[in-house]
Amino acid sequence: MAAMAHKEVDRIPLSPRMSKVISRYYQSGDIWAYKRFKKEYFDCDPQVDVSFPAPNPFMAIDHLLYLNDVNVEMQCAQNHWEDCYYITRTFRTPAGPLSEKILVPKPGAKAFSPQATRVEHLIKEPGDIEKISYLFPNLENIDFTGYHHSVEEMGDDGLVLMNIPGPMDYWGGEAYAMENMMVDYYERPDFFDALLAAFAKNSIERVRVALEHDVRNFFLVYFYPSLSTGWSPKIIEEKFAPVIQKQTAMIHAGGGLVDYYDDGRLMGSADIFIRAGVDILETCSPPPVGDFNLSEARKRWGQRVTFKGLVDMINVVWRGTPADIDRHIRDIIGQNGGKQALILGTMDNIRPETSDENIAAYFNAANKHR
Repeated sequence: MAAMAHKEVDRIPLSPRMSKVISRYYQSGDIWAYKRFKKEYFDCDPQVDVSFPAPNPFMAIDHLLYLNDVNVEMQCAQNHWEDCYYITRTFRTPAGPLSEKILVPKPGAKAFSPQATRVEHLIKEPGDIEKISYLFPNLENIDFTGYHHSVEEMGDDGLVLMNIPGPMDYWGGEAYAMENMMVDYYERPDFFDALLAAFAKNSIERVRVALEHDVRNFFLVYFYPSLSTGWSPKIIEEKFAPVIQKQTAMIHAGGGLVDYYDDGRLMGSADIFIRAGVDILETCSPPPVGDFNLSEARKRWGQRVTFKGLVDMINVVWRGTPADIDRHIRDIIGQNGGKQALILGTMDNIRPETSDENIAAYFNAANKHR
């Protein structure tokens, strides 16, 4: 908490994204597994983000949905010539139907991405925005018992945050193709604004409801509208930053802190998010995957924000040697110029292919140098 608030610390927090490692060691991603990993293997400061306790109809393609005033129909078509099948979903709303088609790889398929891909999005024309409003879940009477139980169970062994995706992340960016939205910014600005406003309202409301249920610390996910996705700094500042700023102001007014997540290039957009008031910038990916230069970032922004992540879990932690890992972590701390306003993590989850030797080297190096 001190590091998040840019205060002095006795040592740098060690909070990599390690859910895949935890599952590998304990076949579970529950809080108890993080606590046991810390006790039985490597001293660290686990950070776990817990999803907002309401369904996301745009991502929930593998189970039934129950929405007020909406009938949901789902069909699955096998494709015998390819290692995939198609799921077609139709939402029949009071304002009219919405439909989408999703390409899903068969188990073990090697020719496709392991993740589902939309080949037809729900939103196809401006009139669909009214229909989409019926798909947003009712945020009243939400049960936050699970979140508070996680906080209590973690205790002083780590930190639990509430995961709130931004308007595009897992929501608007799944309902409508983002490359089309980028074009609409120029060619159909009214449609662009109306679409963003619908999803922004829902994202902001989730922050409000969470605050009302005594949630204080938040993990804001905003990697869909990032430089690496293709958005320009101008559009990010003009259209997305006001939403971030509003959410951050609400959280600060409630006495909380904001961990802002963008796992792409950040050097050209960090100033936007810092001015929006976020407390942590994550994941600060270094070259060659990203563009983050910690030494330069400290010169530009000083101690105004805590930088988190920074460790290359692909080229160094996975593919490097223990000596590479030690040198990499020592260099990061050196670039920071001290312990303040830094949380050692990773650009993303430590890859499941990473050897036990390199996993140990990561934690041992971090604990030695922090």
